[in-house]
Amino acid sequence: EEAMEEARRGFAGEVGRLRLGLSVPSLYNQVPALIRAFRSRRPEVEVVIDSVPSGDQEGALLDRRIDVGFSNFPTTDPRLVQRLIGAEPMRVVLPRWHALAGESALPMGRLREERWILPPRAMAPEHVDEVNALCRAQGFTPRIGAECPNFPTVVGLVLANVGIALAAESFAGLAGPELVLVPIDGPAPLIRCYVAYRRDDETPVVQGFLGLAEATS
Repeated sequence: EEAMEEARRGFAGEVGRLRLGLSVPSLYNQVPALIRAFRSRRPEVEVVIDSVPSGDQEGALLDRRIDVGFSNFPTTDPRLVQRLIGAEPMRVVLPRWHALAGESALPMGRLREERWILPPRAMAPEHVDEVNALCRAQGFTPRIGAECPNFPTVVGLVLANVGIALAAESFAGLAGPELVLVPIDGPAPLIRCYVAYRRDDETPVVQGFLGLAEATS
């Protein structure tokens, strides 16, 4: 009877192990609340969380190092399924001593003389193209100060006066005293959060987590 009950709980996804890969920006939106809700509903599932940059998540999923990944960039690999679960406007990230840091909002056109820190286009074509399009609509092309795929490094580059960057609104409360996040006046680039998993993964724990993600997005 104990063995049968254990098997039943396994088939129901009530026990097991779930390996999640999170990019740093995904930590500042609804993903932590989703993980809390899942752990509350299925307390006997072991949830293992690794920090995996968005650009590395395809490989981590295909190598089976993680079961589910949360990233900010889309994937086109046919072996993976990806869903958009959220999007929010981005703000301009400035060091507090920057001349524009005291503004209540900044039109994109006010940023034409700045140098920008963006991810490499090969990693995030959707995001980079969106930023370029919004800048061109204001009559300029952003000057690149650095290309950086790693968000913590981006923060360091901003503080080193290498350039300005963009971050989600939800990062504002965690930016620290040396950074200022100024809203964009007008259309703003969006930061998108995607959940991805292997197309052939039908394990109950993974499917249960994905069902919760879909219900709460």
